[in-house]
Amino acid sequence: MIKNSIIALLALFLMTTVDVQASEVKQWQTKLVKQISKYQKYPRSAMNREIEGRAIVRIVFNADGSVASHEVLESTGAKVLDREIPKVVNKLKMPQLPDGKETYSLKVPFTWLLG
Repeated sequence: MIKNSIIALLALFLMTTVDVQASEVKQWQTKLVKQISKYQKYPRSAMNREIEGRAIVRIVFNADGSVASHEVLESTGAKVLDREIPKVVNKLKMPQLPDGKETYSLKVPFTWLLG
């Protein structure tokens, strides 16, 4: 009986820990999206020529939240938009990674669409 109670409490603790960790990661990712939205600009020349595009970028973060590296996995197909990607990435100032992670890599879409 006690053994079953201990196992049940341990399972509850682990589930709660996983939920908290997932929540921390989700909050961190939300901050990232907000920063990208803040810094991403639509180049005037692209707007004038009605150029739209979507890129997929892998960004690797260090434990302190700084950007370790980035790589364009899928280009927008428009150099004028692709040149904006490193400008945004270099401005990112993220908080420390959640859950004591050493590095964190994720794929991020960068999208430029006209109204």
